[in-house]
Amino acid sequence: MAKAPVQKPVAKPIAKPAAPAIPPSRPLQSECLKLFGNPSRPQFGVHIEHVQPPWQMRMGDLDIHFLKVNRCAAPSLELVLKDIWESCGKSQAKIEALHIDRFSGDWVVRQMRGGSMTSMHAYALALDFDAGENQLGQHHGFFKSVSLIVQCFEKHGWIWGGRWEDRPDPMHFQFATVD
Repeated sequence: MAKAPVQKPVAKPIAKPAAPAIPPSRPLQSECLKLFGNPSRPQFGVHIEHVQPPWQMRMGDLDIHFLKVNRCAAPSLELVLKDIWESCGKSQAKIEALHIDRFSGDWVVRQMRGGSMTSMHAYALALDFDAGENQLGQHHGFFKSVSLIVQCFEKHGWIWGGRWEDRPDPMHFQFATVD
């Protein structure tokens, strides 16, 4: 009588840790640590998505091929970028004339400039554009409330730092409610 072949146990693949559920709306700044955890921990990466802009972007001498953003903000950011691109007639020249090709930052773990609170950039909930012409603390940057970039970000639920009275930050767009 022939013996039945012995089955070897199959090793289970190591599962990538699941990201927590996406908040149903734009999170409050004060909730970010509770919702997403410590942004300086390696496992924070489960919250990051890459969103590709439909136009060419640069940060200094670097070509920017994608923006790193929190996955709760990614669907909104995709709509923002689509609206900007279509409003410019899909023209790179128009994007450049509006300084929207000048990228200045996304996900970076740090404190708010001049403060002790964790920056929304650390949670991948903030993006900066054209820092050279829209400096922190400046009321009269290149971007104005009527600028296409401001209109499109605000239409899709983002907050523009240029509206902050005490310390305007016209380069800054964030997907977290100030509280």
